[in-house]
Amino acid sequence: FQGGDRIVGVDGRPVRIYADYHAQEALHSDKTLRITVERTGPNGEGPGDATRRLSIDVAPRPVRTLGLVLAAAPLSAVQPDSPAARAGIHPGDRISRVDGQPVEDPMRLPFQLRRLSQRPGAAVKLTIQRPQVAEPLELTVTLRQAPWYEQPLFIGNGVSVPVLGVAYQVENVIEAIEPDSPAAAAGLKPGDRVVEAEIVPPDAETLEAEDLGDYEAPSTPPFQFAEDKPNWPSFFYALQESLPGSRVKLTLDDGRTVTLKPARAKDWFNPNRGFLFEPEGFVLRASSAAEAFRLGGAETARALTLVFRFLHKLGTKQVSPRALGGPVSIAKIAYRSAERGIPDLLIFLCLISANLAVINFLPIPVLDGGHMVFLSYEGICGKPPSERIYVMLSYLGLILIIGLMIFVTGLDIGCIARH
Repeated sequence: FQGGDRIVGVDGRPVRIYADYHAQEALHSDKTLRITVERTGPNGEGPGDATRRLSIDVAPRPVRTLGLVLAAAPLSAVQPDSPAARAGIHPGDRISRVDGQPVEDPMRLPFQLRRLSQRPGAAVKLTIQRPQVAEPLELTVTLRQAPWYEQPLFIGNGVSVPVLGVAYQVENVIEAIEPDSPAAAAGLKPGDRVVEAEIVPPDAETLEAEDLGDYEAPSTPPFQFAEDKPNWPSFFYALQESLPGSRVKLTLDDGRTVTLKPARAKDWFNPNRGFLFEPEGFVLRASSAAEAFRLGGAETARALTLVFRFLHKLGTKQVSPRALGGPVSIAKIAYRSAERGIPDLLIFLCLISANLAVINFLPIPVLDGGHMVFLSYEGICGKPPSERIYVMLSYLGLILIIGLMIFVTGLDIGCIARH
């Protein structure tokens, strides 16, 4: 594959948008995919060159494993109207068996259940351990076909099982050691508690042997583990994306450290085949001055309503407040917009101006919107509010604005975690 290739098909199925390709990765992670790409020019260069189609086979990508099986925490979430919810599974439950067999590895469970979802009927029998219930529950669940997969990209993310509709964390206590694995060779035992894991990038000699001599190995900060830091899923994902030849240094709670060389799993595959995609963009040009005014007006209206749409999603918890950005974020986005050209910068400045106009007119004391509320009160009641109420509300508004500024600045500079 070359940079600039456009994927247009997988195993004979057309790919029009990224979701089409993502679905094939999710549904066939253990199979070789024949990917059809369009390539412009002999070296993928030049928009005027001829475009040709190529089909390339991409083999499954084995998961890198250490041979550690860590304990699964109780379910942290159950998706409404999912197979799990319809079967009566609740947050706090633990899945201990699938079709009578113990769960091999909580990190492997999504792959295991996805395979089972592709058999006729797609029904599985789950053994559930429920708090305050002595006997385990036997529930039959009909799994769904989920044409997507989710990976724990960020610190604190849990493990998602799309075909079932549940998510859970993974504890840092070793529950089992796989035979003939790197963990077994290092002498790790069930009951050991991992408190830190560091991915050690390969040295120059290893990079040269892997034909990556010009590649600069990135350094990843160590992952910390504790009851309030269930970071094993995000570490495991980072391990899959690390360079060939990387090693893992584990620190245990008794002070011991061991260095492991990851091994390839024999029957467990990562759905992500290793492609990096660029966002697709297009240039919208006005053919006349009238159309330019129309497009500009539509963009301004969209920017004006953006604040209200965001506040609605913030209030309904569709968007986390940790997604907010402050002065540093604004400066970064402005710089990137300027790099793309004057039109992008002007559109971004329009967005900022419209947002400021709307925010300034929100009914918050010390803002223009707050003054408008006081003037409306005076017009309706025939007298201004008392000085005591006016001062108290103004101070509350000022505290709110300053608190918001401190919060978003803390997010920008990393003092407050975004995830």
